[in-house]
Amino acid sequence: MPKLVELKRGVVEVIVTSLIEVYPKEAVGLIFGTKTFNGYRCDISVPLQEAERDVFGCSWGLLHQERVKKAIFCTLGYKFLGIYHSHTDAPATLSKADTSLLRKRNYPLCFVGEISKNADKKQYWLETKLGIQGNVQNFKIVMNAFAIDEDGIEQAKIKFPFMTIYNILAEKFGISFYDIISLPDNDLQRIQYLFQKLDYHLGRGENEYRRQKIAYALKNVENVLRKHIRR
Repeated sequence: MPKLVELKRGVVEVIVTSLIEVYPKEAVGLIFGTKTFNGYRCDISVPLQEAERDVFGCSWGLLHQERVKKAIFCTLGYKFLGIYHSHTDAPATLSKADTSLLRKRNYPLCFVGEISKNADKKQYWLETKLGIQGNVQNFKIVMNAFAIDEDGIEQAKIKFPFMTIYNILAEKFGISFYDIISLPDNDLQRIQYLFQKLDYHLGRGENEYRRQKIAYALKNVENVLRKHIRR
């Protein structure tokens, strides 16, 4: 059974923003979180700003990597788990150069993000075998995770619970997060608070109590949105 890699809210969004920012050049950054009994939980992703980039690759110094790692250790207390990087208009798989780098630097975890121009306007996020795929700002994003240990490298299963909320917004209201920023500040703060509650309960397994809490938060989100967004 593949290792499970859970992505907390904010991890995917920062990676996606990083990929879009430097497109068509490749993006790279660091992943932080904790190890679990069956894989990893990723809490934070941080772009490496000093990396040298082009369309076919990127490189970065270990000195800057260590600075970022220590800054996260000191301010937030999360462990370093590995890296993410993008492939421009190419599959989200490990190249020979990727594999060599992972082994050389002994990274436990690596995310590969495919980014390409996409005419599909839908904002849905989908599971794709072991990875996830979404459409953001007319870019198609595909993300896969790879776990590395003494036994070798294997593709891990990505779990992104907050994907459910993105899809509910798109399916039920025909909106994306971009539409939400037009809300008055008080309602925007309320919505963001409810999203935090949803992220908390979505990441803690399914039971009747969790389902009730999720349904209650979603109902409150709906009440706020219906006051302002007409579709």
